Amino acid sequence: MDEYVGLPEAHPQSYHSYMRRNLFDHVDIRDSNIDIPNGNASNFHQECLDYEGKIAEFGGIDLFFSGVGHDGDIALNVAGSSPRSRTRVQKLNQQTIAANARFFDGDGSQVPTHAVTERRDGRTRPRRRGSDCGVPDQSARIPQDREHHPSPIADKPSDRLI
Repeated sequence: MDEYVGLPEAHPQSYHSYMRRNLFDHVDIRDSNIDIPNGNASNFHQECLDYEGKIAEFGGIDLFFSGVGHDGDIALNVAGSSPRSRTRVQKLNQQTIAANARFFDGDGSQVPTHAVTERRDGRTRPRRRGSDCGVPDQSARIPQDREHHPSPIADKPSDRLI
C-alpha cells in the first residue's frame, strides 16, 4: 500500500522489507505476485498511475493490510488526507516522522519525509470481495470499550497481494 520515498527496498525499515519479513516469507506467493509502490521511481507521477492501473487490471482489492498510526492515520495517509485520494506522493507530518523515529534508532532526521501511498474509501474502492485489516501502531490509543466486529474474509485465498 505504501513505501517511503528514497529508502532502498532492501533497507530494514522499508515497507518492502517489513512485508517480506512479516508476511511474504511465511506464505506461498511468487514475488511476481507482490505489488508495493516503488519509493525510488524515477517518475512518481507515472509510478502512481501504473499502481492504480494494476489495481484496476486485477479487478480491485480483496484484502488490504494497513497500519493505524498514533493519530488515526491509515498507513502513511496523514490526518486530513482526503478519503477519496488515490495513489500519490504524500508529505509526512512531524507527528508521523517523530512516531516513526523509533524504527530509525530514535533519529527523526533519518526518517524519510515523503511516501508513495494510496487510500481507498468503502464507496469508491474497486473491490470484488474481502476486507480491510488495520493493525494499530503500538502507540495508538484504542478505546477499551470499542466493540469488536470481525472482518469478513474472502472464501478463496488470493494469489496476488497489492
